[in-house]
Amino acid sequence: MSELIVDFNQLEKKRERNKKERLWFIDWYTNWLENTPNEVWSKHHTNFINSGFIIANQWAEWKKNGSVIKTVNK
Repeated sequence: MSELIVDFNQLEKKRERNKKERLWFIDWYTNWLENTPNEVWSKHHTNFINSGFIIANQWAEWKKNGSVIKTVNK
């Protein structure tokens, strides 16, 4: 079994970068919502919600057919 070495400084840098990216996205999306007509926003939101249903249905079909990749913990 190999030894696990964790660089906490690197993890902290990644955490900070991820936080900045999330905050940037929130600012960008808020700006987009404020400046986008409701009709356009509604179409985007509908597509987003429907894509979730499509993925869920595909996943269920893959699982039913045994196409889902199974992982084994060693």
